[in-house]
Amino acid sequence: MQTKNRQPAFVLLPLVLAVSAVSNAQAQATAGNGSWTQNVGVTVGNEYDDNIFAERENRQDDTITVVSPFVELVGKGERHEVRLYGNAERGKYHAFESENYTDWRVGTEGRFAYSDAGSVFGGLNSGHGHESRTSPDAVNGKEPTVYDRIGAFAGVNHTFGLVTSRVGGTWESLDFDDVEADGGASIEQDDRDRDLTTFGGRFGYRLSDTLEPFVQVAADLRDYGLSPASDSLDRDSRGANAALGLIARPTPSLKAEVLVGWMEQDYDGDALEDVSTHDLG
Repeated sequence: MQTKNRQPAFVLLPLVLAVSAVSNAQAQATAGNGSWTQNVGVTVGNEYDDNIFAERENRQDDTITVVSPFVELVGKGERHEVRLYGNAERGKYHAFESENYTDWRVGTEGRFAYSDAGSVFGGLNSGHGHESRTSPDAVNGKEPTVYDRIGAFAGVNHTFGLVTSRVGGTWESLDFDDVEADGGASIEQDDRDRDLTTFGGRFGYRLSDTLEPFVQVAADLRDYGLSPASDSLDRDSRGANAALGLIARPTPSLKAEVLVGWMEQDYDGDALEDVSTHDLG
């Protein structure tokens, strides 16, 4: 896969479309077709980094000007709520222009209460980002690694008397671009492309207005798009976790949660060690 050269104007197009959606929805709200609120703005600032390439030696410093526009539109009804949003971040390095980046994200999410006891929710989002030089996965290319992301989630909440339940799932797809090395060769990134699917549920019991013990279980599937050179290095995996926990609400505006459980991750490749460990949160 070849490295893509995205121009800032093209990358910011989804944000422009989100702004157009806000304007159109606001016009409909003014005409009496709904109750909408909007939040549109931009922040501008300077950052200083004394080691932009995250090197132990030969540290290089630079100042970065960061421009971050954002837009949000929220529509509410008697039984529903819809949110559309878009944001971007343009980082301009004063000395090392190869580190310049433009990240963006757009999405929508909503909730519908089908009864006083239950509701369904879901959302879609898409984005473009860059990998920090401090990331353990960074490949030290001439430019930061960039990637595209698509995500979705859906689920249902329902209360059966004193029993609460929440069941849902998520899906995420990551697509990394190749990056040029110092010598001119291309650093392959296709082996990092992957899909992650999760599904789980949480079930609680309200002992009182302030205490609610719960049990939760979840499973996940990680599917890498490129077959490895050897089956023993296959990073596809399946995982599961289970936990017991407690929610405390000392006041209506304060919520605390603690849990303890067990998690496992089993890899298809024999050369990769399976994971089994406790989980605290």
